[in-house]
Amino acid sequence: FDFITNVTMGVDFGAQRMDEESDFIKAYRALVETYASEKLDLPWFFTPYKVWKRWQVGKRVRKTLKSIVQEAIINQNSGKVKSRSILSSSLDDTPNVMTPPAIDEACDQLSSFLHAGHDTTSVLLAWLFYELSRTPRTLQAVRSELDRVFGPG
Repeated sequence: FDFITNVTMGVDFGAQRMDEESDFIKAYRALVETYASEKLDLPWFFTPYKVWKRWQVGKRVRKTLKSIVQEAIINQNSGKVKSRSILSSSLDDTPNVMTPPAIDEACDQLSSFLHAGHDTTSVLLAWLFYELSRTPRTLQAVRSELDRVFGPG
């Protein structure tokens, strides 16, 4: 998740540091949990608390995304060192002042990147480990390279 947020927004939320988890990571996990814990495909009126919780947590996630977009716009306009993130690149041809609908659109796109990137990374790692388990020669080559780069152990 840290890799995805860094590439898309140029922000490190510290998802790997469980003891220092940011509010954004806590909110994002809670939002994903509202979908993952759903056992039945019931209409919303049968699960009003879950719908309300999803809306509340979604607002927290959205608020953080909006502040990141607004900060990126300020940095873009101030001439500071440009980030190499997708968000920064997408703001290259935008006006100095973005409208609220444009900021909402940027937040929607960031949300898509976060979800899609999270899912595709998981699938990629699963396939990687599967393929390495099937080909011991390749696994040994990977281990040898890691030992060469990082040292044994």
